Amino acid sequence: MKLSSLYNIIKKYKNYAEKEKFFEENGYYFRGNKMTSIDTIRHKITFEDGSYHFYAPDDYHDVLLKEEESSKPNFRLHQTCWACPEQYDVFLGEKQVGYLRLRYGMFRCEYPDVGGEIIYTNTECGDGTFDDDETRERCLEAAVAAIAKKLDISDYTFTIDYL
Repeated sequence: MKLSSLYNIIKKYKNYAEKEKFFEENGYYFRGNKMTSIDTIRHKITFEDGSYHFYAPDDYHDVLLKEEESSKPNFRLHQTCWACPEQYDVFLGEKQVGYLRLRYGMFRCEYPDVGGEIIYTNTECGDGTFDDDETRERCLEAAVAAIAKKLDISDYTFTIDYL
């Protein structure tokens, strides 16, 4: 599943009409709510149900996920701490299949839970939180790939639930 940061969407579409058309055609979500528009002047995101959210101009770590109808297995990453350490529990259905943690410059993936087998590590992700959105995307994708390989799953999707 392709992840796009709020920052990248704002950069790509300079005018309001282009952004609205993009959201309408692609069905993007912000923190689980379907977006209909984004106002970069007022820093306001409007959702399908008419509600809205004001975001900080520098708060670009929230990830937008394109919702896709799929019969593929979906790994759900549930963020349990946003920094020092940034960590996630990984579920396949209701079963926990992984634990991801970034602390002291070491990102690791343990299977199936904390204290389990370490199946992926990376020392180039950040310290207590990821350096940037691209690094977060790359490291989380690699960790999910390691879990999928361990479970002998070759075609899958994943979503992230942020705090």
